[in-house]
Amino acid sequence: MTARTLSLRSLAHLHPSLSTRSLGRIGPYRIVTSSHTATATATAIGTRSIHRLASGKMSSQDAKVLSSSPLSSSDSKWVTLRSIAWVDPTGKERKWESADRTTRRGAVDAVAILPLIHRPEHAPSILLISQFRAPVGKSVIELPAGLVDEGESVEMAALRELEEETGYGTTKDGAEVEIRRTSPVLFNDPGLTGSNMQLCIVKIKMQKGAKDPVAKPEEGECIEKYLVDATRLYDELLAFEKKGYAIDARLAHLAAGMQIGGTANL
Repeated sequence: MTARTLSLRSLAHLHPSLSTRSLGRIGPYRIVTSSHTATATATAIGTRSIHRLASGKMSSQDAKVLSSSPLSSSDSKWVTLRSIAWVDPTGKERKWESADRTTRRGAVDAVAILPLIHRPEHAPSILLISQFRAPVGKSVIELPAGLVDEGESVEMAALRELEEETGYGTTKDGAEVEIRRTSPVLFNDPGLTGSNMQLCIVKIKMQKGAKDPVAKPEEGECIEKYLVDATRLYDELLAFEKKGYAIDARLAHLAAGMQIGGTANL
């Protein structure tokens, strides 16, 4: 997922219901997934069970930026710069600069997934991930997401990415997966880029006692996944922020909307 972040505390004054309570609570499950290991162990922190990989000490928060320098379009692999000439409503000609992906193979660049996890023994949860994002210089809490490959539908890409990053993308091992809806084409940061995406809402019903599925990360990926109570998403993001994570802006907007309007029927 493209990492665009903001401070949740900067939103707290917008509505009385955007509280800052429970800053010390992180969601009920934490599972660290990397391309180097796929064996889970469990420890307890506070009153919640937190599951992590046997590597234990590995965390996306351990990554760091070593250096940063200007880059020309001719030397870049994934992004290009464009100069855009346009005419405003008064007829005046103007110029704009845009940074765009070079990887688009169809109508959209990427897909984001909102996974709604239903377990008989737990309240409905939203599945989040964290991974280090070099442009931000931090580990970012975000929704699972990824680029749409050539020949893939958005829905196919959503399930593939969901399985790679979290293990939850297929109907197996006590899981029933259903794509509830796909959004229209959405734009990530229209003042900077023409990069776009679609959002797939995926409902996953787990049988009672079913184990958390094992992710299939690509080489070099270190992705942590979290099951967060859907009714407490905003407060849980505040807790993540206090623990040093950056928060993806689109996820924060979703959480603020749910907090203001009441949690939607999941």
